[in-house]
Amino acid sequence: MLVTGPPAAPRERRRPSRARTARAIAAGLAALKAGKQIHYEGVGGPIHFNAFHNSPGNFSASGFDASGNPTLLGVIPGTQVQQLLS
Repeated sequence: MLVTGPPAAPRERRRPSRARTARAIAAGLAALKAGKQIHYEGVGGPIHFNAFHNSPGNFSASGFDASGNPTLLGVIPGTQVQQLLS
């Protein structure tokens, strides 16, 4: 990819005023089939992009017990990851 200048400012996608928020595919599909506008938020919720069009998500660390079962050690929220990247 050829980059010729600084990245453009991110555009915020706003929910259309008459759109229903759909958090499940089935509900969103039903609303679309009924002729309604939707604003889809998937399992991970809304995605926020920075000035470089990146979307840092949560960072997590896992460990394993003696039986090989995973154990969540901790999570750093995406907002804190973004602050570390700025």
